[in-house]
Amino acid sequence: MLLHSSTNLAPQPRTTMKPTTADARRYDLAIIGKGMMGSAAARHAAKISRDNQQIVLIGPSEPSSDPCSAAGGVGNSNSRDDASTSIFGAHHDEGRITRRTDCDPIWAELASRSISRYEEIVQESGGKQEFYSQCGHLAVGLDDGDMISKRRQTAELMEVECACLDEAALVDEFPHLTFPQGCVGLHEKKDSGYISARGLVVAQTAAAQTLGVHVIDEIANRVEKRICETNGDEYFCIEVGPEHTVIEANKVLVAAGAFCNARPLLPKKLELVPIKTQTVHFVLLEDDAERLKDMPSIIVKNDELWAYILPPIRYPDGTIRLKLGGSYLDPYGNEYGPNREMHSDQEVVDWYQSNGSEDAMRTMENMLRSF
Repeated sequence: MLLHSSTNLAPQPRTTMKPTTADARRYDLAIIGKGMMGSAAARHAAKISRDNQQIVLIGPSEPSSDPCSAAGGVGNSNSRDDASTSIFGAHHDEGRITRRTDCDPIWAELASRSISRYEEIVQESGGKQEFYSQCGHLAVGLDDGDMISKRRQTAELMEVECACLDEAALVDEFPHLTFPQGCVGLHEKKDSGYISARGLVVAQTAAAQTLGVHVIDEIANRVEKRICETNGDEYFCIEVGPEHTVIEANKVLVAAGAFCNARPLLPKKLELVPIKTQTVHFVLLEDDAERLKDMPSIIVKNDELWAYILPPIRYPDGTIRLKLGGSYLDPYGNEYGPNREMHSDQEVVDWYQSNGSEDAMRTMENMLRSF
C-alpha cells in the first residue's frame, strides 16, 4: 500500500516518536518490508527513478537465530519477547516452485516474464547471488480435469515446450514416483524448476543497492504524517529499530505482507484475515537424495487432494530435504481440517513460532509416502 502526502490519515494514537532534526535526511520514497515484494519494489523503483531521487528500503534481514530460518517454518518459542522474533518471512526458505504453465493464461504470462528476468537480477546484483535451479516442472492431474487441459492450452498459446504423458508414460518417465489412478502429466523440461526464496531476496536487495538504494536493516515501528512548520509541506516520519530512530520520506510503500497490521504503519488496519498453512520437510539420507536428484518440481491435483513437492534441496544447516505442501479435499473441493483463520497479530506470531499442526503433519507424511 502506497502512502503519499495527500493520503487522508485517520487520527493516530498518541505517540512518543522523537521529533526530527532540521538536518534530517529526507527520502523521496521509503519502502517498508525487505522481503519478496519490498526488495523487488526497491529494485524497480531505483530503475525508474529520475533526478537523483533518494530511495530507502527498511526491514530486518533474516536473523541467524531466527527459529524459522533454518527449518523453513519449524520453530520454538524460546525468544517470544524478543522483537526480532516477532517479525517473520515466508521467504526464509530454499524452495519455491517456478514454472511457465498455469490454468490462468495471465498468471502464466507473468510467470514466464519473471523467469526470463532471473539472470538479469543476478547480473544487477553483481553476480553475488544465484537463486534459480532449472530442474523442470511436472503437473499431474486427471486426464479430463481442468488443470491439465487448461495448462495444455496456455502451453500451446505461449509456445511452451511440454511433454504430454499419459498414465503409462508417467510411470515410465518417473518410476520412483506413484500418482493417483487416472492421472496424466504435463512435463516442462526447460525454463522451470524452483528458486531459493531467500536467495532471490538477497539478489534483489543487492541489485537495489547497486542502483543506489539505501538499506536500513531494522524493523519499522510506526509511520506518521507530519506537516513542515516552515513551508506547510506534508511528509512522513518512520520510526525504526530499538533506538527509535526517525527518518523522513515524501512517500511510503508498505510491503510488510502478513505483518502490515502488526504495527501502526498504515492509516488504518487492512481488512485481512490471515490463514494458517504449513509445509512439511522430510530430511533425506544421501543415497535417497542421489536416487531422486533428477526429480522435477511437482504439482498434483485431482478430486481428492492437491499437493506440491519440491525435489531434494540442500538447506543452510547441511540437510537435504524434500518439501511437501497441500491437503486432502472434501467432496466440495475444500481442504479438510479445523478453522485456519487467525484474528490477531499475536496469533500470527504464535503460529510462526509453533511447530504447526501435528495432525496435519501426520496427514502430509502419509501423503508423501503415497507418492
